[in-house]
Amino acid sequence: MKIWIGLLIALMATLGACTSGNGKAGWDELMGLSVRHNKLTELDVSRNIELNFWDASSNKINSLDVSINTGLTYLDVGRNRLANLDISKNTKLTTLNLVSNRLTSLDVSRNRELALFGCNDNPLSHSALNRIYNALPDTDDGSIYIGHNLGTGNTSLLIRKGWKIKAGE
Repeated sequence: MKIWIGLLIALMATLGACTSGNGKAGWDELMGLSVRHNKLTELDVSRNIELNFWDASSNKINSLDVSINTGLTYLDVGRNRLANLDISKNTKLTTLNLVSNRLTSLDVSRNRELALFGCNDNPLSHSALNRIYNALPDTDDGSIYIGHNLGTGNTSLLIRKGWKIKAGE
């Protein structure tokens, strides 16, 4: 499926319509992108430096490079096949959904704006979760979804930091 997009601010393509989604001419100015519930195995957004909202949940994405997308505030890549993700340059993220992937570790130490974070249903160990908890910022109203991992981590640390713990979705 080929789509020509001129000056478009947001693109939504859902429910199986897309099988590839590499940044093409005309996509460069996108600020929002939703391609959830498709069959994408890859998605190149290296030319989409204006993105601040991105939902690529429920696909088959194995790897993802969001290092150029420094303006992202919302990233949902839940229900994919990600084994790792570098979000160190995405310091504006307030919402991050990584549920149901293959993550065994994650560095959130530079994501000081996070307020909603989903990492449940990953093979995250007790020690990996503790590293995440220690790196998370203090918050007054943040929520974290952590159920169905290999470990639980020291959840009292989250409570002391002001996070509300959610077991599932």
